[in-house]
Amino acid sequence: MYNGQFGKGIAYFVVGVLCVASLMILIGFLLVPLWWLIGMVDAYVSAKRINAGEDASKFINV
Repeated sequence: MYNGQFGKGIAYFVVGVLCVASLMILIGFLLVPLWWLIGMVDAYVSAKRINAGEDASKFINV
């Protein structure tokens, strides 16, 4: 959302909530940190592309 990509931010939040909910079946202990890392890298790459004037509209820019 920080990069002005509100739809992407909401989608990341929803997937994050699903990852946290999956903690009940133990797979969440792998999914939560993995999704957190993907989100951080995607935000960094998206910001670099936006600053360079490139298209950063893909859902995951990793």
